[in-house]
Amino acid sequence: MRRPTAFTGLQPVTAVVSRSWVDGHNGGMIAWEYALLVRRYQGQGRNFHVSFVWYGPDGSRKDITPYGDTAVAHLNRYGREGWELVSAAEDVNNVQGSTEVHRYHLKRPLN
Repeated sequence: MRRPTAFTGLQPVTAVVSRSWVDGHNGGMIAWEYALLVRRYQGQGRNFHVSFVWYGPDGSRKDITPYGDTAVAHLNRYGREGWELVSAAEDVNNVQGSTEVHRYHLKRPLN
């Protein structure tokens, strides 16, 4: 689910649990939980700031910027915890300086 964003902040995404049929998994259904990793770049030229925020499946919001300086580092970290990248989206605003927001939607099976 995608919610509207403003350049002053992001709205948290409510975690959604879905069930889907998976072949080879005892003919049953798997329940998934979802999370969102957001990368925000703000600035112009050498004056810029990059931050990363994790929106967990429980509705929590955590600044994870200190744990890595690239989206790949964060995606690999969460991949080791069983999260799978489902989709990615980008918003760019170049009207007043530069603002980029990248959203990485992830899922993992509920156990």
